[in-house]
Amino acid sequence: MSSKFKGKATKYEDAFWDDLPSTIREAATVLGFDKESWDNYGWPESEEKSWEDLTPIERNAAETLGYDITSWDTKYSDKNWADVPKNVKEAAMSVGFTQELWDNDSWPEGLNKDWDDLTPAEQKAVMVLGYNKWAWE
Repeated sequence: MSSKFKGKATKYEDAFWDDLPSTIREAATVLGFDKESWDNYGWPESEEKSWEDLTPIERNAAETLGYDITSWDTKYSDKNWADVPKNVKEAAMSVGFTQELWDNDSWPEGLNKDWDDLTPAEQKAVMVLGYNKWAWE
């Protein structure tokens, strides 16, 4: 069964470098990724920049991967439930978030575990929220 959270929704972080479409690999390269950093959840220098500090080319590459200003800068953490996109709400609910938990900056108990202990479905869902293995731990 394939997950509904994939591609742009997960920022392609659920795919290995060699499996990425060429346009996605090119965008990732612009941001400083290579095969090793992508496959091992490395972070290029561009990920330390705020959205405003990205060059227009980097911003376009980030958009190609599925990012926008909110997902790049805050991983939606500073947004109220009402202001979060539908696909992010769906991913959040799939791992136990409710509007009350989200708006009170609380996390579902089921997510209190290491990345490698998350199920593949949970990993994909939290990727939609803007996390990867490195950011999670």
